[in-house]
Amino acid sequence: MDNAGQIGLVIRVDGNRTRVRSSEGIVVDCFLPKTLRRAARQRGTTVIAVGDRVEWTLTDSGSGKILKILPREHVFSRSNPTDRRPGEDVLVTNPGRLLVIDSLADPTFNPRLVDRILCAAEAQDIPASIICNKSDLVAEDTIPPLLERYQSTGYETLVTSVISGRGLDELSGWLDTGITLLSGRSGVGKSSLLNALAPGLGRRVAEISAATNKGRHTTTATELLPYKDGFVIDTPGIREFGLWRITKGRLGRLFPEFAPYQDHCHFRDCLHNSEPRCAVKTALAKDKINQKRYESYLAILTNLPKTLPYLG
Repeated sequence: MDNAGQIGLVIRVDGNRTRVRSSEGIVVDCFLPKTLRRAARQRGTTVIAVGDRVEWTLTDSGSGKILKILPREHVFSRSNPTDRRPGEDVLVTNPGRLLVIDSLADPTFNPRLVDRILCAAEAQDIPASIICNKSDLVAEDTIPPLLERYQSTGYETLVTSVISGRGLDELSGWLDTGITLLSGRSGVGKSSLLNALAPGLGRRVAEISAATNKGRHTTTATELLPYKDGFVIDTPGIREFGLWRITKGRLGRLFPEFAPYQDHCHFRDCLHNSEPRCAVKTALAKDKINQKRYESYLAILTNLPKTLPYLG
């Protein structure tokens, strides 16, 4: 059989090892030629990521060789948290949907990180929803105010618990078609939720550190997993999430609740902060915008550049 030019889907990237699922469902270990690695590094982006569609061929040794990385439709990425030079850390490509998972307790919910992840999804037109996990650890009356923060914005939310089984049937329905990306911190229960829905996946879990209230990384590499008629992408826990190529002027466009108002501000370049005659702040004063979300917007705005650096 001639495999030259066959289309495949990258399902795991672990260091220099790349696994590709062929159109027939066969998984092949593949390598990337130096020319492809060099070209990506020159552009300041990740060479290859889970979700990439590629052209590949079999070599005489039986392993695969990637010939070409096909254009990416959507890119879920952040600023490289370790590289001294500006660069894009591509976490996943081409997801059909993003589920941002955080825990209501152990560790406590982190809305600022959730909002940053939502902004990254909005920047790439990736539909996003929020899952509040570990509901068995908190009083029921503490949950509605948190849900309102996102429901008032139009985001779909789901409350879950592996212990009580709450929300698991609905979550299963969300995952059964297309490619769904799960993103969130370590310890919030991404792997535990997957194990509850599909024990055969055998995802590793670990306890939360009492000293730091942070989870330990149990998912060590991003991986695309089959689930019913779809796929789920499980990712390592995120501790830092810097927005990639987002300026102060663009940020407001990534908060959907600002959309009905921001074009009516007096100044076209209004940042909805200290400017007079700001339609967004007027809407905020009338309780048409969630106060907590607006505070999160200001916190993110503080650390963004006015203009983007040239990367060429």
